[in-house]
Amino acid sequence: MNSSFRGNHHAVDSNRSFRWSWRYWVNKLRSARYVENVSIRNLIIRQDGEADWLAAVLVIDDSPADESSPEYLDLNQLRISLHSAGRFFPWTCSCGVPGCAGMFLGVYVSHHSNKTTWLDLDLNRKLVFSTTMLRSAFNDAIIEGAEILALDSQLEITPDQNSSEYKINSVETISKI
Repeated sequence: MNSSFRGNHHAVDSNRSFRWSWRYWVNKLRSARYVENVSIRNLIIRQDGEADWLAAVLVIDDSPADESSPEYLDLNQLRISLHSAGRFFPWTCSCGVPGCAGMFLGVYVSHHSNKTTWLDLDLNRKLVFSTTMLRSAFNDAIIEGAEILALDSQLEITPDQNSSEYKINSVETISKI
């Protein structure tokens, strides 16, 4: 027997898994942050003074990425969320597992006109982006990342699932994104 949603509260079904009400989270995250500027920064992470890894992080309103504790991006999840609504896990650990970074609930993405809204349930924030700006940031990051990798083939890509995104090798393919 499943319990149903009432008001703005979440319910637990018979097998004890949580089911989240969209209204609950919308009310919880009422104050939206309208993002004026977004970019994706490709970080070269160094260990022992040498470049070891290439990682992508989101930069919002020119706030610098925190290199000591970055919110790594899963570029595959981000690319899919640029055109689809639903629940995604764009934040991840360097190992590629969102839960390892404490990301268990994900980001609910919706699209309206030229606005993309993220209800980030793990970080308790609501972000509203220009869809065009977010797509452009993604394209620019892929091109820049591919250029960085061409200059230093010894860099490892972190998380691993970003490797396929950087291997997009034609502007034609990128323009379809």
